[in-house]
Amino acid sequence: MDSGFHLVFTFLPKIPARGLLAIASIIFVNYSRLYQIKSLSSQKWNFKVGGKIDLTGNIRQNSSLLNSGVGFESFQTFFGSAKVTRDISRKELKEKRFLFFKYKRKPVRRELSFQLNPSLVNSTYRNGYAYIGQSGVTGSDNPFDDYQFSAFSGFRINTALDYTTYLKNGNGIKWSYLWDAYKTGGSLSKFEMSHHIIQVALLFRVK
Repeated sequence: MDSGFHLVFTFLPKIPARGLLAIASIIFVNYSRLYQIKSLSSQKWNFKVGGKIDLTGNIRQNSSLLNSGVGFESFQTFFGSAKVTRDISRKELKEKRFLFFKYKRKPVRRELSFQLNPSLVNSTYRNGYAYIGQSGVTGSDNPFDDYQFSAFSGFRINTALDYTTYLKNGNGIKWSYLWDAYKTGGSLSKFEMSHHIIQVALLFRVK
């Protein structure tokens, strides 16, 4: 069994054409659990399936949009997950030569893995086409004016490509390329976004 909890915060500043600052603050909270398929796995290959729950929140600010300059939405997604891992460890000491130089490549434990997570249920909490409610007119000052929760809205998919090296002390270093794309339902009110993330993780006391 393989399980994990992740909390990621991303801050994305951008200067639009008119020179006004636009900011996107994004937070990801997710938990995943995978189970090995023993009938397909071997010493070199490891196949796992399971599920993942992800909560994502976006806060976007763009002063060039005036009274529609602040937008907020949240996405709650349940994924099905499949992961394949290949053991690419160097088992034996190897002596190499480059020109007049000799060097040694020591044994090291390494893994290369790919995980695919297509959404089974994608839910959203957001308002409509324009980020303008009626609270400013009525004087209620409600930041979530006209927000609605949709249990089944749109689609989401993400992937993870990981390269992991394990150290002698039981710890490890994992380099990852993460891709995430999602969209909501609707026509004029449709929202679409994608992320490309390079991640470095330190792993402690890995078995």
